[in-house]
Amino acid sequence: MKNPLFFLFFICFFPFGFSQEYNDSLIIATIETETDENGITFIPLVQNRSQLHSEYNYLLLVKKTDQNNNLSVNRQAGKFTVTPNETKKLSSIHLNKNPQLNLKALLYIRDENQNLLIAKDSIEIHANEISAPVKETSLMPLGILVDDTKTKFGRDFYDNLFTQYNQQPEKFDFIVQVSEMPHRGTTSIIQIFANNEMVYEFFSKPDEEYVNFQVSQTLKIIQRLFQSKSLKNEFKY
Repeated sequence: MKNPLFFLFFICFFPFGFSQEYNDSLIIATIETETDENGITFIPLVQNRSQLHSEYNYLLLVKKTDQNNNLSVNRQAGKFTVTPNETKKLSSIHLNKNPQLNLKALLYIRDENQNLLIAKDSIEIHANEISAPVKETSLMPLGILVDDTKTKFGRDFYDNLFTQYNQQPEKFDFIVQVSEMPHRGTTSIIQIFANNEMVYEFFSKPDEEYVNFQVSQTLKIIQRLFQSKSLKNEFKY
């Protein structure tokens, strides 16, 4: 008789490994563009090549940079479902034509239940000419903080972080997202993501001194990450 522990291991662990590989290969994210006399529209599409009915979150960012290097960002985000073999069009972003603007769009698809980034796409536009999609690392906007909080504590923390971060002279070249998940009772968990990788988390506590402490800790952690990233780039040949 074969070892029963082997079958227990197989049953417990095989579905998880399959699920991760399944999502990575069968959920496809694409940004399409449409232009007319009024401007340009960025259209996020998600294709489900599987036979499963799935729920996900999406985040579409369009960064606009003018000749003076002034930055502004348009954002669309939300939850959606896709049925088997469906290609779904998500909420788009329309911008008026301006040949002086450089445009960069990024689309992220996340499985919130597994807390995984499963698909992404990016595109860059210069003077109304669409370039081929380029590597996401070259598209990273400077100084973007994304708010995905749900409670008053979460919003207070985000507003405090946003205020202090924008007072700093140096901006990070990656997206920082503040997310909030429910816990027990009225308590929640605040999670900090840098380029879709969680770097810090803590429990909510309705206390101003506690909020200020967590903002300080978050900035320190992100600053260390930025310095580490900069140091690696400095020694690349």
